[in-house]
Amino acid sequence: NHFANHPEHQIVHGHFFSISAVYFAFAKQANRITVGHIHASQSDSILKTLLEKRISKYTDYPIACSEEAGCWIYGHRTFAILHNALDIKLYRYNPETRRILRKKLGLSDNLVVGTIANYSVVKNPMGLIDIFLAVKKKNPKVKLLWVGEGSMRAEIENRLIKEGVSKDVSLLGSRYDVPSLLQTIDAFLLPSFNEGVPVSVIEAQAAGLPCFISDSVTRGVDITGLCHFLPIVKPNNWAELWADTILADRTKREDRSSQICEAGYDIQSTSKWLSDFYLTIAEQVKGCKK
Repeated sequence: NHFANHPEHQIVHGHFFSISAVYFAFAKQANRITVGHIHASQSDSILKTLLEKRISKYTDYPIACSEEAGCWIYGHRTFAILHNALDIKLYRYNPETRRILRKKLGLSDNLVVGTIANYSVVKNPMGLIDIFLAVKKKNPKVKLLWVGEGSMRAEIENRLIKEGVSKDVSLLGSRYDVPSLLQTIDAFLLPSFNEGVPVSVIEAQAAGLPCFISDSVTRGVDITGLCHFLPIVKPNNWAELWADTILADRTKREDRSSQICEAGYDIQSTSKWLSDFYLTIAEQVKGCKK
């Protein structure tokens, strides 16, 4: 038994995936303090939902990434909010960086739309292609930069070939230079079927980008006023509606980092909060042992 062999492990911090339901139960049996941390406001399966709800029963100190996520998993319990934070200085809009990168990528004269989304059903990749095709009908020089990985990659590639736009779409896979890529694009798209508080939209706003996202995404993600919430099912011409909204946007690109910081998404302030939080609990543990 891990806890019997490691009496020094007095606090267990669990992120709300289904396996937490197992080790949180053991932690409570061993009289350990548990800190539960939920990062989404819904689950993609009934089984996961049941397991995640079970975890909350074993949680001494509940934490959530947002109000919606906390209410969903903890119900009427009091919980702390700890946002999924960024190193905001990396995302701050810089027009000179943008100019250099766009020239390097051969995108100086193009409208460039982009997304950060895995190639999975919940991210609605076929809907994203529909939007891109609708934009391209009105602006033939548009390009799409798509950061992500996933099981639908082959299906996406085949669709792009079928539509004759594979040369206009860059499937970039997993990347470590997302802040730089966000500098190069003109509009951020996320037509997901389900999302909690998508960090990618926070990142895009930190880079000063107008964001065009599905109306299934929580309105709480709109920190800067840069987000447009659009339908992904009805009306029948929904993709054309997205295209018209994207092309009509006249957002002035500027540094929005201060707004992101003020909303509590700065990694410096959140890391200090978490450090102070654990020091407080550690003092309580010491007090119980005296």
